[in-house]
Amino acid sequence: MLRTKQAWEMLGRIVRVPLSRLVLPLLAIALIPATTASAAFGGLSGPRGIDTDSSGNVYVADTGNDRIVKFNSSGTQLAVFGSAGNGQAQFSNPRGVAVDSSGTIFVADTGNHRIQRLRSDGSFEAEWGSGGSGLGYFLSPSAVAVNTVGDLFVADTGNNRIQRCTVWGFCYAEWKFFDHGGLSGPEGVAESAGGTVYVADTGHSRIIKSDPNGNFQLQIGEPGSGNGQFNNPRGVAVDGSANLLIADTGNNRIQKVDSGGGFLAAWAEGGSGEFSLPAGVTPGSGSVIYVSDTGNSRIQLIGGPTGPTGPTGPYGPTNPTGPTGPTSPSGPTGPSGPTGPTGPVDPGDGNGNGGGGKSGNKKKARITKVKIIPKKGWVYRDGYLDMKVAVTNKGKAAAKDVWVHLFASRKGVSVTPYLHFKRIKPGWTKTDSIKVEVRRNVKGKVRIKAKVWGKKARSTLKLIRPWW
Repeated sequence: MLRTKQAWEMLGRIVRVPLSRLVLPLLAIALIPATTASAAFGGLSGPRGIDTDSSGNVYVADTGNDRIVKFNSSGTQLAVFGSAGNGQAQFSNPRGVAVDSSGTIFVADTGNHRIQRLRSDGSFEAEWGSGGSGLGYFLSPSAVAVNTVGDLFVADTGNNRIQRCTVWGFCYAEWKFFDHGGLSGPEGVAESAGGTVYVADTGHSRIIKSDPNGNFQLQIGEPGSGNGQFNNPRGVAVDGSANLLIADTGNNRIQKVDSGGGFLAAWAEGGSGEFSLPAGVTPGSGSVIYVSDTGNSRIQLIGGPTGPTGPTGPYGPTNPTGPTGPTSPSGPTGPSGPTGPTGPVDPGDGNGNGGGGKSGNKKKARITKVKIIPKKGWVYRDGYLDMKVAVTNKGKAAAKDVWVHLFASRKGVSVTPYLHFKRIKPGWTKTDSIKVEVRRNVKGKVRIKAKVWGKKARSTLKLIRPWW
């Protein structure tokens, strides 16, 4: 017990939660506090995807550091694979990682719009894909899952689909589930031992269950914060009992449901080690569950082994309590002076920037505007449109980890669910692209909405019937 705890805490942002902390949503749990990160390792930055190999080693997509990190089951760092860039075994914001039975590593190289295949020692073996919407092309892929028969499932997030490929890069099928509302920015995919595929349909706050050929079987969950409901879930995994583990990101918790969607349990936020936007989850050996606690830049363990508790020694006798003496009367309280007016307090942004009143940092980030370009336009039904979102910081400090959430007002219209700006300097405006995709049978107009730090913007698109 002691050895395991020390090893995990040596890396600073990795903590353990015993199964005795199992709670219903919205109740608090207490987690073991972390220590300072090892200088040699440098710590994690916004980790996302997570998987284990047949030896119980843990692989983490260290997204903010553009690399893959390998730990043993006790939390000792074994290896670091990759660096920032677009070359072989280099990555740009990798969000997904999967390991097959032979130790081969597959990485969703999100910012480079491709999949990379690495040998077990982390050396480059193959890559496929580039930015695009055809088969074998990707747009910000966020997750990968590999099975035992040589198939790789890719959550092709920006293209609102799942692609099925061979482990050597031949992609031969895509699933969009248009007959069931379509996918909106899927960020998680997993396959059970029996071949059932589960997709975290992030933008629609649900899980889709299908057979190995992409035939829809069941919708699990709906938007909300109750048992079995989700808010932008990103990670999904299947444990040894064929139950689902779901990173319910927007609700800051992990949920466990059975294969039919029946709620089983949840680990909710609370205490010194609360979850912040957990994005990845995977089962370990026994009852252990590993969680990528993305907003806190660490890995958390749920259900790690607990050592035996020693016996409690005997208590000595309790002496009798003496009589209580009389209480003297309280004198009158003098009048209170008038309270001066309270100055305005910057509420902050919920991400550690701003806030704090007089004792806070005088230099604050301040997002003043979010803009969708174009503000008005049109798009073919059964087609798609590339748009842009611009965010402006007019504060005196850099705005860090700015998340723009996007929504479409009509069913059958999918939009990139969010954008993440790591840093916006004072006085700067940053711009990124989003993609809107429309089903053929949708008519009328659709509003695309963006929200960031309390600021909102929207664009109105007219849906045009295609001539083809």
